[in-house]
Amino acid sequence: MAENPAPVLPPVGRPRRAFWGVLFAVFLSGCVAAPKPLPPAPLPAPTMDFARSEGPSEVAPVGPPRAMPPELMLALMAAERQLLSGDLDGALAAYLTILEAEGSASDSALLQRVLTLAGYGEDPALELTLAQARLAQKADRSGRLALARALGRAGNYGEALGALAPLAAAAGPEVFDRFVDGVLAGDEAPAAQRFMAQSLAREAFREGATLPLARAQARAGARLFVALQLYEDALILMADAGLSMMDSPQAVSWRAEALEGTGQLRAALAQLEAGLAIFPDAGGLRFARARLQVRLNHLDEARDDFLALLQRSGENADLLLALALIHLDQNRLEEAGAYLDRLDALGERPAPVAFHRGEIAARQGDLAVALAHWEAVPLGREYGRMLRRAAYWLGASDDRGALLRFAEAQFARYPEARERTALALADAVLGEAGGVEIGGGETALGVLSLALQIKATPSLHYRRGLLAQQAGDFAAAEADLRAVLALAPVHAQALNALGFFLAERGERLEEAQRLVERALELAPGTPAFLDSLGWVAFQRGAYEAALPPLREAFERRGDGEIAAHLGETYWRLGRRNRARQAWLGGLEKDPEDPVLVETVRRLLGDRALTVMRRQLSRGLGGV
Repeated sequence: MAENPAPVLPPVGRPRRAFWGVLFAVFLSGCVAAPKPLPPAPLPAPTMDFARSEGPSEVAPVGPPRAMPPELMLALMAAERQLLSGDLDGALAAYLTILEAEGSASDSALLQRVLTLAGYGEDPALELTLAQARLAQKADRSGRLALARALGRAGNYGEALGALAPLAAAAGPEVFDRFVDGVLAGDEAPAAQRFMAQSLAREAFREGATLPLARAQARAGARLFVALQLYEDALILMADAGLSMMDSPQAVSWRAEALEGTGQLRAALAQLEAGLAIFPDAGGLRFARARLQVRLNHLDEARDDFLALLQRSGENADLLLALALIHLDQNRLEEAGAYLDRLDALGERPAPVAFHRGEIAARQGDLAVALAHWEAVPLGREYGRMLRRAAYWLGASDDRGALLRFAEAQFARYPEARERTALALADAVLGEAGGVEIGGGETALGVLSLALQIKATPSLHYRRGLLAQQAGDFAAAEADLRAVLALAPVHAQALNALGFFLAERGERLEEAQRLVERALELAPGTPAFLDSLGWVAFQRGAYEAALPPLREAFERRGDGEIAAHLGETYWRLGRRNRARQAWLGGLEKDPEDPVLVETVRRLLGDRALTVMRRQLSRGLGGV
């Protein structure tokens, strides 16, 4: 019995802990010599990770089965039947019973089989106990791997790495790259992956570690930090371990990514250029350099890199799209269109092709052609971008009704996205998405009203209510906000907006207070809601009662409007220095806030506002 490999496990519904199984399969691939053929066996060859991981020294010698009492032999046969039928829990329980009966006489093959089955279960403590027993019985390669896996499942990643160290010393430092491959391919949570990276870093500086082993662990830890976007940690580990990260194109790119991720764009570019001097044929480094050149607005240099890659690789969708975008950014419309045509000929990226063709036509002054291209853009990332550009171009045209007709067409085209489409177009018209005022509140209100004619939703009413309030149409604003609450009584933003709206006008202040208090019950500690509560008290003349919520709101966020309200409350209480300190603090964070600027001018005058701004320019801030 001991010579036969474990049978193939049939598929079962129990989810498997994928990470450590994959990890050690990857860990072993390429690290050892090909195994010798296994002795003939009546059962199929094993497919489980640990069975595959056995090296040549692990094959049990061919020989007669060890003598076993008849009752245990029957129990073993029953366990085999349960295993073949897919009853893993039953098989594991039966095998454990045999192990308990056999005691120290159990051979390593039986213990290994039970240990492998335990790896499919949900009891890491049992697996760890079995792994320790397996290694104590036979301190071989499989035993160390089994212990490392069990330690990993139990969350003891540092000890797992310690168990791997002897194997790494024999197999070479590249095994830690395979370790990271396994981590990134697994299903561990980001917090667990971060702990693994920290464990690698600690092991690298463990007393007694050899220099090659320490550097291999540090390199793997740095790579994992980069993959987790913990760029500062990666750079610190590279520096502490004295790693140049110039030993391979992949290592060059890891350090360049960490530098870029910390905002050191020119240092990242220098890293990539140094890497390309060593590895001139590394396409990944050239692509990374081209992408970084785009970020640095070195468009000619980026274009040259992308062209070199395209000449080497042939027609490639990523490269063609990148070249089209560079030429579009340089307003070289014919060249951009030519690359989009080549991309279209590949049959790839239809959404970006249609979107950018529309942009080219719009720049050339042909909005009809632009709209025809944009009609081919499906829902998705490009669709949102298309809406913003269509709003820009149509809003800038002489036809003031063009955008409303476009919105109506989009609502009919994608009724399921009507609300998102209306909100995106309204934001774009107001310049909130593109940063340019291209239409105005009237057009945005028209877009939202069109959508509301089809179906009323809280978001559309809320957005239109805020726009109406900004336009000074207070009756329409109140009606929309109350419509929101009729559809969604626990809409905290609408409760607060209506309460603040009433407080600003000095109307129905008791209702305003109830509305804001309800909003705070739904979202405690929200700075805007605290500001509203304080402002309601201010409007009631309860200035002392207004201070606590206004102070808390300022401490939590401290924007210009909150500073204006806090300062004016201090002013009404005669605490003029505190008022100035609050206004200075607000101006320091938001020097152009219209509510704050109006408040300071009204109470102190223009000259005082100028003095306060000069004070800030000399580094003398407020609260």
